[in-house]
Amino acid sequence: MKGKKIILEDVDTVVVAAGSRPVNTLEPELNEIGVPVKVIGDSKKVRNGLAAIYEGYMAGYEI
Repeated sequence: MKGKKIILEDVDTVVVAAGSRPVNTLEPELNEIGVPVKVIGDSKKVRNGLAAIYEGYMAGYEI
């Protein structure tokens, strides 16, 4: 909100998503058994949702 103070009332839960990092533990296992893998989305690099959607689209397009 561009530095403006916000007061939330009657809130039960607040979820903060911060400090994200890629997690890609499945790729090495699949490569080991010879399964082709295309890493996309946050498994590749944490970014916004549009980047992940685009990468998913392109991965499907390449099949």
